[in-house]
Amino acid sequence: MKEVLLVIPKEFQNNKLFDVSDPRLNRDNCLEPCYKLKARLAELGYDAKTMDMGSAQKAELILFLDLVNTKDFFRLCLRKNLRNKMALFLWEPPSVAPESYNPSYHEHFKKIFTWNDDLVDNNRYFKFFIPQPPHSTPIKESPFKSKKLITSITSNKSSKHPDELYDERLSAIKYFARRHNKDFAFYGMGWKRKRSVTEIIKELFSPSFFRCYGGTVKDKVQTMAQYKFSICYENIKGLRGYITEKIFDSFKAGCVPVYWGAENVTEYIPENCFIDRRKFSSYDKLASFLTGMKEGEYLEYQKNIKDFLSSDKFKPFTTEHFVKTIIEGVLEK
Repeated sequence: MKEVLLVIPKEFQNNKLFDVSDPRLNRDNCLEPCYKLKARLAELGYDAKTMDMGSAQKAELILFLDLVNTKDFFRLCLRKNLRNKMALFLWEPPSVAPESYNPSYHEHFKKIFTWNDDLVDNNRYFKFFIPQPPHSTPIKESPFKSKKLITSITSNKSSKHPDELYDERLSAIKYFARRHNKDFAFYGMGWKRKRSVTEIIKELFSPSFFRCYGGTVKDKVQTMAQYKFSICYENIKGLRGYITEKIFDSFKAGCVPVYWGAENVTEYIPENCFIDRRKFSSYDKLASFLTGMKEGEYLEYQKNIKDFLSSDKFKPFTTEHFVKTIIEGVLEK
């Protein structure tokens, strides 16, 4: 069989990228797209491996899933003059992986796949959608009256990019912890950290913030299902086409997302499926809208979400479409 190498950080090497049985790496079923890609490639006579399990020189194709922590292998491929085999997927945004957007790196790839609509020219840059695999287990959703108001499930991160939304996530968490602490909880990694004396003193005057922290969760989607709304902010705002798992996790949970991210999100997802954070000038006005929503209106949002997920408009976000993009865009001449 011909080899296809997938270039990824060390954590997913040793073919762990395809191991859907690993509960830690396969959180939220995130490895399903690569697992199914490997299976489809095998049907076509290709053996997909992580780059440490094969030979770059012998490989038929080398797929870089971003350039984050993989530049040593990138330089190795350049030294061996393997440019004609290389394709790049720009997965993370500039706020997370600024190095992946260095034009001097791009010139070494014949094809680059990106979610960024402004880069797509169908010559060097081609459109791909970040795949959204189904949840691996049935969701137990609570009825409207027993759901708490709102949640946020995200890691505590930071960025110096001018359009990052990490600070805005924190603002939302602080607001709901202060004003709706009995009906709000937030979860995720990185929040319980060592804090300075000044920060500890500040928390004494605003103790509700960490009272609302629920720690990490084993099942993000199942946790969201216990809330009416979720804060779904992308890592960065204003980019066209950058739509990740955040809004879809909320959809899977039957939880209505409060979304902020892709500038043109309504070109891909109907506006009646989510609450557009950009329409509210303050968190007071957003909270007033959310707390005032009646059950009938809420159920209409849920119906719209289900209709979208079963429609043709959702198909580009499926695992099947992701696999098809690679097969037709890279393998087929």
